[in-house]
Amino acid sequence: LDLQIKYVQIRLINRWKIVLDRSQSFVALKNVMPSSMVNKEKAILVVGSCCLDRLLTVSTYPSEDSKVRTDAYYEYGGGNAANTATAMARLLNKEGAICKRNDFVVKILTKLGGDQIGKQLASELEKNGVDLSSPLFQVAGPNTTTSFTTIIVSKTEFTRTCIHTCGSCGELQLSDLENVDLDEVFENVVHVHSDCRHLEASLALAKEARRRNITVSVDAEKDRNDEHQHEMMELATTLFTNSQQLKGYFNTRTALLEKQKNRPLIISEDDDANTTFAGDSWKATSLKELECSSEPLAFYLRWCDERQIDKDVIITKGHLGALRVHVIKQKSGAQNANCGKFIYPHDSSPKEFLMDHTINDGEFNMITTFRIQTTGTLKNVDVCDTTGAGDAFIGGYLTHLLVRDSLPQDALNFGAWVSGKKLEGPGAQSALPFGTTVEKQLGGSVDEINLKLKDLVKNFG
Repeated sequence: LDLQIKYVQIRLINRWKIVLDRSQSFVALKNVMPSSMVNKEKAILVVGSCCLDRLLTVSTYPSEDSKVRTDAYYEYGGGNAANTATAMARLLNKEGAICKRNDFVVKILTKLGGDQIGKQLASELEKNGVDLSSPLFQVAGPNTTTSFTTIIVSKTEFTRTCIHTCGSCGELQLSDLENVDLDEVFENVVHVHSDCRHLEASLALAKEARRRNITVSVDAEKDRNDEHQHEMMELATTLFTNSQQLKGYFNTRTALLEKQKNRPLIISEDDDANTTFAGDSWKATSLKELECSSEPLAFYLRWCDERQIDKDVIITKGHLGALRVHVIKQKSGAQNANCGKFIYPHDSSPKEFLMDHTINDGEFNMITTFRIQTTGTLKNVDVCDTTGAGDAFIGGYLTHLLVRDSLPQDALNFGAWVSGKKLEGPGAQSALPFGTTVEKQLGGSVDEINLKLKDLVKNFG
């Protein structure tokens, strides 16, 4: 194994400047990849939900007891995991710019019903290039039904309201994992992504992935009030979340742990008096969105083990864009028994900021410097439907980072581009771009793509 690692390190010596700029989790991935995988397809596993989306488009969201007519009706594949897997698979089509080497495959691990909807979804996944060969892509008995979601899309408010109906097929269970060969499941796997569905099975797979030194990303779309989700989020090397999840989740968890562990209450991140910006101009509304961006990592550093220092947190902020937050350095010696933040620009890039976050609760006494990288949204987008925009962003971000060894800032921009293209069509999957679209609109090389993205993607806010 030592000889294999040295061999891979020699091959990667000219790429260290790129790799070292990533979180340590992805550095670890590159350093320990066995040589047996060099000439084989590397697999990305996506674990979670797959269902049918039934979209009803209306002019305005209906009021209580009203009767309205739809302007349009569509049926497309949906489910967070299926959307992300489809986004990645389309970008990795063998003729496209993102992956001409034919050495990556996206596999989905989920459970469908034995009904016609299940067959339709499986067919669509295969058509889009998603690999269904895993023993944990399962179809339940012939009399079982597949989940579906009814989505009301308002053209005036640019909103979508989801009403989910669970199928009788159920979810992946721990017993399903016991009946398969995990060596087969994880053969040539370089990354596992979960949408926090099928939680017991997803957590077991994530633990097995980390045991095998495989990186794990988790999409914490909302608080499911489940201990398995808390553990999944802690386990993740990359955590995707959003502004809605951010507002209540970490405050609630912090208050609970402070009570359980008899630790003093620290000042809430919503207290403006404890956040300082470098100069008055930094008090713009969009920049104040950076205030709570450190909260997820600050939470994990305060309450969990030292491995959390390598975690990446990606926060989607809707029409403002998205942020990537990771730790630059830590030092002990905070003087005040509370929480304070100082935000200032990073000299190397107008899209980057630094935050010194102080926490001193008597036991945890630390000043942590976070690096915050930002991206905006795609320019000149004719918005049709926002359904699945976050899933598209995740698919774009992970594809650019894992497959093309891109810097995180470029991966943020690419995620914004993929998400913006998705907005131009109904449903979560209909307008997702293919690799051929990338080549036509952005270029044939990663350098061309990254340069073009700088012109097409707005600044944060």
